[in-house]
Parts: sequence; structure tokens; C-alpha cells
Amino acid sequence: MKITKLNTIEEISKIIEKNGYGKGLVLQHVKYDEKINESYDYQIIRQSIHDGTMLFSEMVIQESLLPLMKKESCHIDYVNKDVKDISYLIGDITLETEFENNKQVDTVKIPVKCNYEF
Repeated sequence: MKITKLNTIEEISKIIEKNGYGKGLVLQHVKYDEKINESYDYQIIRQSIHDGTMLFSEMVIQESLLPLMKKESCHIDYVNKDVKDISYLIGDITLETEFENNKQVDTVKIPVKCNYEF
């Protein structure tokens, strides 16, 4: 298994740029904190099985980040509460790559801590 750590803020910036909004932009509601890697509320975990094409690896990373970018991710205890706004402290993206039966298995994990405004 190969484990790669990715800078979460840089990956979000790449997505924003690919969608035509400009280079080097960041989101105010998503902040990086290395300490979150060890102490988080929950993790976003996504997996993809594919033929090894790099595009599929990029897609599973993007799929993991979109709920944070759209403010659509929260801890299950707060789903039906009157949350007016949300911001995130996130750690590194961990990309685990394995090969089995001529297929590549990518697993993305993002540790998340939420700040809620009620």
C-alpha cells in the first residue's frame, strides 16, 4: 500500500481553478490545522476502484472535498438542528493506493472538525 499526504487547501484551490474562478483562491469557511489529523469530529472517506488512470484518483479526491466546499458536511448529531452557518478545520488528505487483481483501489480520508453557528 502506498500512502500519500496531500495539502487540503491546495487541492481545494485546484478545484476552484479548474472550474474557472481563478488561481490561488481559498474558501473562508475551510481552514487547515495539522492538529486535526489526530483529533477530529469525523472523517470523510471515499473509495474508488479503477484501471489506474490518474483522472479517477483526482475525481475521488474532488468527490471527498465537495461536501466541505458546499458546506454540506456535518456531524450526524447536528443534521436536524438549526445550524445557520458552518466552518471547518481540516487536516491533511490521506490517499491510500493499493493494487489488487489488476485494479487500483484509492481510498481518500479527510479528518474534519466543525464549528457551528446556531
